[in-house]
Amino acid sequence: MMNVAKDKLCDVQKVMPAMSGPTISEVLSEEETMAVQAVVDEEEVFELINDLRNAGARDILVLPIERIIQ
Repeated sequence: MMNVAKDKLCDVQKVMPAMSGPTISEVLSEEETMAVQAVVDEEEVFELINDLRNAGARDILVLPIERIIQ
């Protein structure tokens, strides 16, 4: 889960793996900001955080997943 300036969204999507694709919604703030959520394999998280920050993501929140049902 992270916040991304709207003009950086395409850059972040290019580096963001996800099971079916990220969920994106608008953040009600003074800046045009989007909230992005995605499920990522825990083995990818450490390296991915740096890639996401370099692409423009901020306020990155990593949460454990208890269960995934497909």
